[in-house]
Amino acid sequence: MISIKISMFLAEEKNFIESYGSFIASFFASLVALSIAIWGWKMGSWFKRPKLKVIRLKKYNQNGGLNVWRILIKNVGNETAKNVESEIIEVYDGAIKRENFLPCPLRWANRQNLESYRSLMNILPGQTAFVDLLDEFYRDGKLNMRFGTVISLDDIKDFSYLSNDRSMIKVGIFCENYKTLYFNFKFNLAKRET
Repeated sequence: MISIKISMFLAEEKNFIESYGSFIASFFASLVALSIAIWGWKMGSWFKRPKLKVIRLKKYNQNGGLNVWRILIKNVGNETAKNVESEIIEVYDGAIKRENFLPCPLRWANRQNLESYRSLMNILPGQTAFVDLLDEFYRDGKLNMRFGTVISLDDIKDFSYLSNDRSMIKVGIFCENYKTLYFNFKFNLAKRET
């Protein structure tokens, strides 16, 4: 009789991770790469943003007895603040809101020629921009505080001047890619304080 010996070589059993781990890792890596390719510009905006900060309101002495009150705005973010505009939103004479006042855009001090009536400006990261809030001057021995608007409306007092000893100006700073900022500036002309 002939005996035949049959031997079976059984492969070692592999667990799930060993069998499919490289496939699963490759699949998720491909998903991440695809997500970055499709939505990468949006993910980058989570980390790159402008951040506008009002540094201070300061009076600058100009030629001819004119003093200009300027708002210093700095972009402390890491992205350009696009199409920034500042406007006088409301004016209060004492505690009373000026009813017949319309919002007026303010002029940029570091911009000599205005292409349009809308005064839009891009502020680069680390750049400081200056906005003219008020022009202070004397006429006929009386102190006048005229708004630093893009359009001069000298004939219309309610749109151009502070008319009360105690006044408050509400300013809005608008930006295409950053939140809107609002600030109140109080003036006491009788004591010449801000």
